[in-house]
Amino acid sequence: MKVKEPTFEEYKKATAFARFRYKYGVIIMVLCWLCLIFICIYLFIHLEEITTNPLIYGAKTFDVNCMCYGNNGMFFVNGSTISKNILS
Repeated sequence: MKVKEPTFEEYKKATAFARFRYKYGVIIMVLCWLCLIFICIYLFIHLEEITTNPLIYGAKTFDVNCMCYGNNGMFFVNGSTISKNILS
């Protein structure tokens, strides 16, 4: 099955959306592929930040130990673990 290029008369009779798609479809598709490639590269570069627990990642990045208090008790966060109820 061959794709037949539309004639000028067919192009003028087409809807505005079809004309837009015919004129700019390839450019939009290339931009979408570039965005997809950019997202994949970004995810690959920042894999550690995305996969770790935000509290552990923050404690590891800033080299701090955090003792947090809440309704569910107390927990301790450092660069490698989270411990719950360390005093009880």
